[in-house]
Amino acid sequence: MDIERRLKGFPRESLALLPTPVHRLDRLSEALRADIWIIRDDMTGIGLGGNKVRKLEFLLADARRRGCDVVLTAGANQSNHCRLTAACCARLGVDVRLVLGGNKPEAPSGNLLLDRLFGAGIRHVNSKDWSVWTRRMEDEAEAMRRRGRKPYVVPIGGSTPLGALGYAAAAAEYGRSFAKAGIKPQAIYLAASSAGTQGGLLAGMLAMGWGMPVVGIGVAKDEKRLKREVAEIARGACELLGASPRNVEAAVHVDANYIGRGYAVRTPECEKAVNLLARMEGLPLDYVYTGKAMAGLIDHIRTGRIRRNAPVVFLHTGGSVELFE
Repeated sequence: MDIERRLKGFPRESLALLPTPVHRLDRLSEALRADIWIIRDDMTGIGLGGNKVRKLEFLLADARRRGCDVVLTAGANQSNHCRLTAACCARLGVDVRLVLGGNKPEAPSGNLLLDRLFGAGIRHVNSKDWSVWTRRMEDEAEAMRRRGRKPYVVPIGGSTPLGALGYAAAAAEYGRSFAKAGIKPQAIYLAASSAGTQGGLLAGMLAMGWGMPVVGIGVAKDEKRLKREVAEIARGACELLGASPRNVEAAVHVDANYIGRGYAVRTPECEKAVNLLARMEGLPLDYVYTGKAMAGLIDHIRTGRIRRNAPVVFLHTGGSVELFE
């Protein structure tokens, strides 16, 4: 399937700086006796970068197509998704409201500081439950409708089949980057949380007939739930593209053994991975997403679950702003 031709049928805002760089991690590869490459989706440009920008290109285009005058989304106090939604809306001149889980701090820092800098309206909800954040966001949207406004609600992480088209498009981009670099990766590894990045990337690869595994290292949900949500989003994105791949569930690869005591709770392995990448490659990861994903990749290398003599690619989804919380 010519996936890029199919994607031309969907409205899309030009927000990210693409293509993102792909390069080898030489010192890390030497230390682990492996061939490790990285996709720098932490360098998508706007709002200090991150994977959510690719999804927002499709979601915010849909909001404008529908004539919406305010965008609402939700996440934790240090949500990368909310930070990038605020930045992208600022770029487009669209009003944005964020529902953030956690108490209002006396002095904002990290992503929360940037949310305010980008001009977002913020409501804090004293809860760690994602479903509570979503209900409050929906209540806010309904209150706006009663006041005559037309809100566009973006689910947590922008993880819908439409948003996932951003990563279906990325699959084609990565294919060109791998060819240019002269590599045929055995797998792509990434942090998996709201399932949209992995689901979209999987949809793109299935639509193009690629067999390369996309391995999601879970950072928030149990393996069964994460696998189901990745499959649902991948299937929905495939339907939008007009593709009908069989056995989507069988193509979903997730490993939720590196979460530790829970979402956003550091693990010793995550801390070691963050320190290792910083000191060997000058590359900042974060302790919520990419640090745990890299810990999973390193463990898979050391335990022989991936081959040392074939390239493996790590998708850096961003999130280093968390280091400044």
